[in-house]
Amino acid sequence: MNYEIHVVTLSRDIDSEKIVETFEKVNRMGKPLSIFDLLTARLYKYDIKLRDLLRDARKTYAPTKYIPPEIVLKVIALLRGKDLKRKTLLELEAENFIEDWEGACSALEATYNRVTDLKNGYGVLDFKKWMPYNTMIVPLAALLNHIEPARLDTKDNYDKIDRWYWISVFSNRYDQATGTTSERFQSSKEMDRRRQNARLHLRI
Repeated sequence: MNYEIHVVTLSRDIDSEKIVETFEKVNRMGKPLSIFDLLTARLYKYDIKLRDLLRDARKTYAPTKYIPPEIVLKVIALLRGKDLKRKTLLELEAENFIEDWEGACSALEATYNRVTDLKNGYGVLDFKKWMPYNTMIVPLAALLNHIEPARLDTKDNYDKIDRWYWISVFSNRYDQATGTTSERFQSSKEMDRRRQNARLHLRI
């Protein structure tokens, strides 16, 4: 009954940004928080309610029910051309975040459909139990998101994605150091894009 408890008292008219900062400082010293938890606090001051976005996504996009929410953040980072380090994810900018969130969820849905397609996809019967290396979802989502808007969704390109998928599975490429592997993928994709642009300029 005499145990002392430390209390942080905030006035009712305090700025919401100060509340978020206090929340982060208190929780960093106590219970560990995930990247998603911390980013939820950071984005709140921009009126972006990350937990509401996740709740709505789970009603609309099937894969978000089975994967950690950090996967969506990693897809956003890749689509923005950033690395997948913890610091980078925590510093994802608020500008266009909701649009990028929807884009990442849509890309993950396309990935889920391709992975679970028994006829033309990869035949994963139970996504939650049998998806090999969940971390492969991030670069695969970025790939599928890249080729459709760029009108590169040809059979040859899908065949290349298929080869990448099966080589990655059987070589255990995403078994460890997944962030680095995904970043390397992003860099190679950027190099391919530059080569393509160079060839286009040469033709012109």
